Amino acid sequence: MKRKYRTTQRENTKYSFDCKLGKNKKMDDAVYALRKNVMKYIYEAKQIIESAGFDFTRQNIRIVERNDENYRTALGCGAMNDNIVWIPDCVAANDPDLRFIVFHELGHSMFGLNHDSKCPLMNAVITRGMDAGSIHKIFLRYVRKNLGGKK
Repeated sequence: MKRKYRTTQRENTKYSFDCKLGKNKKMDDAVYALRKNVMKYIYEAKQIIESAGFDFTRQNIRIVERNDENYRTALGCGAMNDNIVWIPDCVAANDPDLRFIVFHELGHSMFGLNHDSKCPLMNAVITRGMDAGSIHKIFLRYVRKNLGGKK
């Protein structure tokens, strides 16, 4: 079965279910530590959603080993409306904009958002150095817009 995914680099690309960013890494202590880096921002998003009075949908977070040269500049992948996020190990380990990347991919996986060149959070190209407050404010707008009728 083919599903549609988005990355922070490309638009209108079909991916297989395991995401072409790379192969899922087997869980061990090192991968768990990388996943913990990502989960910190998942919990941050959960707090924003729940404080706005909505339920948070559990997300499946996968750390991948980037193995495809065609996707070497992609920073993450979110399954459209499917609650799955893939983050490459090199990004989870040391990208200073990991918060931005996680919230961007949640936009795809939770709300099915497409890339939007007018929105700094959902732009296909990363907005480097965006502060937490700005990310939270934009994300909360999407939460209210997309979950407002589902409460």
